[in-house]
Amino acid sequence: MPFLWTASATTATDWLGWFEGKYVVAFKADTPQDVIDKAAKDIEAQGGKIGHKYDTVMKGFAATLPDNLLTTFKAHDKVDYIEADGEVSAYAKTLGI
Repeated sequence: MPFLWTASATTATDWLGWFEGKYVVAFKADTPQDVIDKAAKDIEAQGGKIGHKYDTVMKGFAATLPDNLLTTFKAHDKVDYIEADGEVSAYAKTLGI
């Protein structure tokens, strides 16, 4: 059964405001937990906020990052990727096959 992922923002302006400063930071699989914990503490020390922490499917966390930290984390050697965070919803439609 195919899935279609959708989000609730309706215009380009909605998308830009919706994600502003909110990201999912994913670390490489071999990253020690103490490195991830230190990164989270550094974010909070510089005015950012840590949201959900991920430790099963991936290592990382959701965070609100000041712009200067986004640039710093993009260059972090243990960061696998950074993506804009936001609410998504899914629905499925059967094809009747």
